[in-house]
Amino acid sequence: MLRSWLVVVLLVAALGQPVVAAAEPRHPSDAQARAAELRRRVDELATKAEHLAGAADVEQARIDALAAGATLRERRLDEAEQTLAQAGVGYREQVRDVYVRGPLAPFEALLAAGDPSALALATRVAAAAVEQRRGALDAAEAARDRVERALAEVRGGQAGLRAAADRLAARRAALAAELVAEQALLARADAEVRRELEAERARRLAAHRAAVEMAGMGRITGRGWRCDLPGASPAERYVIAHESGGDPTAANPTSSAFGLGQLLLDMRLRYLGTDYATTDCGAQLTAFRAYVRDRYGTAERAAAFWVTHHWY
Repeated sequence: MLRSWLVVVLLVAALGQPVVAAAEPRHPSDAQARAAELRRRVDELATKAEHLAGAADVEQARIDALAAGATLRERRLDEAEQTLAQAGVGYREQVRDVYVRGPLAPFEALLAAGDPSALALATRVAAAAVEQRRGALDAAEAARDRVERALAEVRGGQAGLRAAADRLAARRAALAAELVAEQALLARADAEVRRELEAERARRLAAHRAAVEMAGMGRITGRGWRCDLPGASPAERYVIAHESGGDPTAANPTSSAFGLGQLLLDMRLRYLGTDYATTDCGAQLTAFRAYVRDRYGTAERAAAFWVTHHWY
């Protein structure tokens, strides 16, 4: 998600490169300085967003670990509750026995014993009964304490999980805010790039028209001389004849169309580069053919299009 702005950044970076024009070499402009500042700010935002994303990942891992711990603690709580339930059953049985038989039942044999051996046996029986009841009570209390500890652990784990979830939500909110700020900055950068490109195109067009005027080519028919066009196909000759009459200096005063194929400035910059204002017949024919190939595939298709639309 963080790399979707690369195209715009590359466009911004392009403003820092020398542009092709017939005018004098340009010095670093305010636009280039703004582009450099935008690149710096974009880098800062991207770095900050990456750090926030990393922190969110760490917090998510912590939440996953806490959730796993909470599951384990809940299982322990279930086991403690089962143990308490079992201890409760034993203790309830002891209570019920006391209720049914009476609290002195273990001592009845002791009270009825008449000789020392019977008294000793009755004493042991009574002690065992009392110990059994005490053991049931101790087991129930221990099971209850275990449940309370397990429940406290579960509640503590839930509190930690909630705190971690809150921290994760805060980091995600901060990351979203940074991404919104980055998108806004990139939108401004994109608008700045578009304005600069339009301004540069206007400068180049003005320079082209000035060069045309200075060369005496400010007429649709140019200087009136023609290219021989050796090797040109009939379809190529047809389009060129109807566009410029074969005059490499033909210039349209209402647009940037110029030369044999009346290519606009953008196309001549693409196919001729720094030599976009050339009047050389061979160079113009090569650029014309490249344009026809890229747009129509063949000169025959370009000529057929011209017949139907009177332009190509």
